[in-house]
Amino acid sequence: MRVVVATQYWRPYRSGLTLTEAAIAEAVAARGAHVTAVAGRHDPALPARERIAGVDVVRVRVALRVDRALVAPGLVPVAARLARRADVLVLPLPLPEAAPLALLRGRARLVVHYHCDPQLERGGPAARAALAALDRSARVALDRADAITVTSRDYAEASRVAARYADRAVAIPPMVGEHDRFAPAPSAAMAARMAPRPALRIGFLGRLTHEKGVDRLIDAVAGLARPAQIVLAGDSAGAAGGGLWPQLEARARAAGVDVRYLGPLADDEVAPFLTEIDVLALPSVNTLEAWGRVQAEAMLCGTPVVASALPGVRTIVPATGMGRLVAPGDVGALRDALEQVAADPARFARPRDAVVRALGLDDALERHVAAVLGRA
Repeated sequence: MRVVVATQYWRPYRSGLTLTEAAIAEAVAARGAHVTAVAGRHDPALPARERIAGVDVVRVRVALRVDRALVAPGLVPVAARLARRADVLVLPLPLPEAAPLALLRGRARLVVHYHCDPQLERGGPAARAALAALDRSARVALDRADAITVTSRDYAEASRVAARYADRAVAIPPMVGEHDRFAPAPSAAMAARMAPRPALRIGFLGRLTHEKGVDRLIDAVAGLARPAQIVLAGDSAGAAGGGLWPQLEARARAAGVDVRYLGPLADDEVAPFLTEIDVLALPSVNTLEAWGRVQAEAMLCGTPVVASALPGVRTIVPATGMGRLVAPGDVGALRDALEQVAADPARFARPRDAVVRALGLDDALERHVAAVLGRA
């Protein structure tokens, strides 16, 4: 079986969408399929072709960037040519090129993974027109899809695009095949990078982009009654729509908040990071955050979470009982929730295997592979 995945970014770029799609593609390849991923060459230093974990990766030239989207003129012709010789075309959405690829795929079975509603940072008529075009492109692909997966039923039903397809979609968690990597992992080396230890250590792990709401987290911590430290980890300058660390550092300095920035973490540093913090904050402010896999990773490491009550994101804390939800952008509610979790951490502790069961992580990868291979 030949499978083609067309997307904007691929490894080594790190985002929830990219990590999920790479894990699914690699699992499909491990079962004997020939898998090719076609993506933009987001870093010119990357090779145009290489093989990563059993997946052939083809990167096409990027002409320019619009917000976080890559304009790669070769993506449609290359991916469509490969799709017409393939059995399955996988389209992770949002993807500007979704419509032409769905129409030009030939007889390949079309599998759409709907991750989130696209958002644009800048307003105005041009931005609204671009967003409307993205949504139309997604609907063309969804109308023609043979199989649709969504990150959660909650997100699909609230989505401005996916809601009309919710009855056809299969909800599968996007954290696939990786939960075994996350367990409590105390680390003296990681603790030393964060030192000195305050009364409360609040962690954030992710790309430093506008939708993550880290500015609200700084404002919330500024009013905490107990000494606290924010430890940030993740990409800033290299993240699409990112590069916010200088502004966040200045905001924290003006507010008198202790913020440490560790930069991007290696894979084997993530579990120690999530273990050494007292609480993980996910203060995202819009629907680009659709599930928040870092919540699950923290809980598997025994760490409670305070997260925004966004569609999809708001399903994880109630499922496990390991934290608090707050209204998106509400600084006061975020501060109160951090205080509540810090005051009684034992109240939010759960066995690791209970988290796996509650979130349906044990069979998520197999369900995704079955959807791609047509055995859902």
